[in-house]
Amino acid sequence: MPDPTVDRRGPVLVCYRQDDGAAVAREAVRALRSVGVPVWVDENDMGVGRFDRTFRRAAEAGLAGAVFVATPNVTRSDFIRSDEAPVWDALANDPEFVLAIVNDGPAGPDGRPDYAFPGGLLALREQRLELFKQYPVGEDGWADRLVRDIAERRLHVLSAETPERELRVEVSTRDEPSSTPSVWELRATIGPSAEGTTVLGPLEVDQVRRLTRELPVLASRLQRHTLRVRGGCHLPVAVAIGLAFPTVRPGRVVIEDNFGATWDSHVRGGSVDLDPVDVGAPDGDGEGVAVLVDFVPGQPAAGFGRLAEHLRVPARVLTAAGRERLDAADGTTVAEQVADAIRDFAGTRATNRVHLCLRVPAALAVLIGRNLNTYRLSLYDFDRTTDAYVRFSDAQAGGPSSNVISPEHP
Repeated sequence: MPDPTVDRRGPVLVCYRQDDGAAVAREAVRALRSVGVPVWVDENDMGVGRFDRTFRRAAEAGLAGAVFVATPNVTRSDFIRSDEAPVWDALANDPEFVLAIVNDGPAGPDGRPDYAFPGGLLALREQRLELFKQYPVGEDGWADRLVRDIAERRLHVLSAETPERELRVEVSTRDEPSSTPSVWELRATIGPSAEGTTVLGPLEVDQVRRLTRELPVLASRLQRHTLRVRGGCHLPVAVAIGLAFPTVRPGRVVIEDNFGATWDSHVRGGSVDLDPVDVGAPDGDGEGVAVLVDFVPGQPAAGFGRLAEHLRVPARVLTAAGRERLDAADGTTVAEQVADAIRDFAGTRATNRVHLCLRVPAALAVLIGRNLNTYRLSLYDFDRTTDAYVRFSDAQAGGPSSNVISPEHP
């Protein structure tokens, strides 16, 4: 038996039986990772060698919690019974360890979830599973409730280490998921892209939808008045994070970029001279307008012109005249300038529908998103493999618990 330990910043173990629990486990894993909870799961973390020894090393390194997926065939798993369950059974005595039960068992005689079912699967020494909160798979929104509860508990446990009531989130859409302990409280892992493309797919859109829905809820519940973000993400994801924390919402947004600069919504710097260039079909019969905000030196991607022609809408490229580098201190002012320019252009068509493409720093994309809370946006991602802009999702700012990212897939 391993000597398990609790690590408040460590991963959450997802414990399940492969033959009848894998689909539910994968849904739980994706949901947890999307809101920033690192996960240890055999499918990704087992590695080479004997799986009992690999798991023993993970347990000795430390776990923050466990999610037990209770399915009928758990009784056939020697590994769960002899290795995994004894670990979380013992660690659940620690008040900082979170244990959650996903109940995918048969319903009781009255048709309601059978909350005694999980406890009958294992002969545990320490815990009575009916005393722990359960998430019946047959109930709508079970995964949403699971991840919100675990993320909130994680933030509570780590609150003493959080400076100035900040909600600190690392966001990555380009890296493989990792079970290593998080440096910040939350480490959201979206994607990465499927092989052969540089854009995110429908599963990743679902993850971004959950992230941007849950972050404002967590910030409100825990009274975290500052959102601090770092990492590396696709630009539509950065805009969506900004939409989740619009300028009309009290609080502050700070982005730490990968070059060590800090972009702060409460810091107002200088402005830029925006140079608008119209392209596409000015008299097209499509809905809305298309805008490319391009602060990257050199020729804009030809894909934007093709997109405008496809959409049959007026299109405009906004560049920063004479500027090859944007100072982080100017970010808030420049984001407001960009939003005003988009507003003026959309006003020429009396529309609030904007097809938005970006070639800007991700930190600026967050700040731009904060200023577009009154618009119906279609967010586009650039696929470098085809030199084309691909629709990521429709998006619109909303209140806590609402979807920033549309539930309809493009």
